[in-house]
Amino acid sequence: MADVIRCDLYDHFEIACMRREVIELKMKSGDTYRGMAADLQTKDGREWLFLDQLDLPQRRIDLREIEVLVFPKTGQSIKIAE
Repeated sequence: MADVIRCDLYDHFEIACMRREVIELKMKSGDTYRGMAADLQTKDGREWLFLDQLDLPQRRIDLREIEVLVFPKTGQSIKIAE
């Protein structure tokens, strides 16, 4: 079985990608990334978010490594890590 995040949390990423929203990701490692949600892919049992950042290569992020998803436009924060 794949090691994936809960469906209700995954939905937030799907909507962000459909709307091409600017999001901020607070990672379990303490890093923070900000950019436009570009795409989601599932490969080898893992879920990946592709984030477009200004003047940087597109970043591929494992959804399981995200602690908090923030929508800067609205200020909404969603805890991803359990």
